[in-house]
Amino acid sequence: MDRILEAAAVVFARDGFAGARMEDVAATAGVSKGALYLSFDSKERLIQVLVERLVGSELRRIREAAAGDGPTIDRLIEFVSGYVEDVTAVGDLGPVVLELYARAGRAGPIRETLRRSLDAFVEGLERLIDAGVRRGELGPVDGRTLAVEIAALLEGTVLLWVLDPAAVDVARVAPEGVRHIVGGLAAQAAGSSRSGEAEA
Repeated sequence: MDRILEAAAVVFARDGFAGARMEDVAATAGVSKGALYLSFDSKERLIQVLVERLVGSELRRIREAAAGDGPTIDRLIEFVSGYVEDVTAVGDLGPVVLELYARAGRAGPIRETLRRSLDAFVEGLERLIDAGVRRGELGPVDGRTLAVEIAALLEGTVLLWVLDPAAVDVARVAPEGVRHIVGGLAAQAAGSSRSGEAEA
């Protein structure tokens, strides 16, 4: 299956989803068309599994960050740095991201796969943020709202990078953007802590 998915990534990056043919994927993978259809009964299913593979590492990373130790902001930045590494590693697949979002605008398995992935992504961020609030590392904030804001910042930065990699340094912009958002809450929490100590 890995060989087929790698071949599909090559073909989709070269021809786009609309132009890609299953026989081209089979030829690139070095398997027969029949063998390909035994694993994936349609191009839509192949795209769906490829999407699941692409987003799987991000979901693992955010779950590990949420379950880890250390200051919340450090874990967030570490997660974002890993997220950027994963995104930039896809190389020629970057334009496929745009096609995925275009397809996600219509009902169907691609939309549902991306929706589920985004929900899990936001939930992981929310758990990490809520833990930071409970530990007094972040000022009071609605964890779900902030999680959506961070997800939007990351997804939007990636889309801008895909459109113009030379103009958007995603490895710098994504972590700095998250640090700007969360840093204010960390400063607010630190200020409240100092104020409480002074009053005591």
